Amino acid sequence: MADDADGQIILLIDMHGLRASLNADYQAIKELAQTMGCVFAERLHRIVLVDFSSAAQTMWWMLKPFLSAATQQKFAFLSFRNALRLCDEELHEETAKRVQDSMKVNRDEQASVKSRELQAELTTVPLPRC
Repeated sequence: MADDADGQIILLIDMHGLRASLNADYQAIKELAQTMGCVFAERLHRIVLVDFSSAAQTMWWMLKPFLSAATQQKFAFLSFRNALRLCDEELHEETAKRVQDSMKVNRDEQASVKSRELQAELTTVPLPRC
C-alpha cells in the first residue's frame, strides 16, 4: 500500500497450487473487481501473476486483444524466482519480505495448515468499500 496520495499499487497474485474449484467465490471476485475499478483504477501500476498455468496463459492471449494497450502493459507473468527479484527491486524492504515469505510458505510442502493460516492473517489488508 502506498503511503502518499500519489502512490501506485502492484497487485501480485501467486497462482502456485491454485485450484479454481476451491476459489470460486464469485461474490468475492466481483467485489474485488468493483473495488479495484472504482477506487484503484488509476493507482494500479502493475498486475503480476506468478506461476500462471499454461492453460490460463492461453486464455490471456485470447482476451488480450480486447484490452487497451495501456491495460495490457500493466500485466506481467513471472516465475517464482523472477517474482522474488521483482519484490526486491520494486517493493519497500518490509513489504518485499512479507510477500516473499507468503510465496515461500505457499510452496513449502512441509508447512502446516496452521502456519499457512497464520501467514495469511499476518499479510491480509482489508479492502475499502466503494
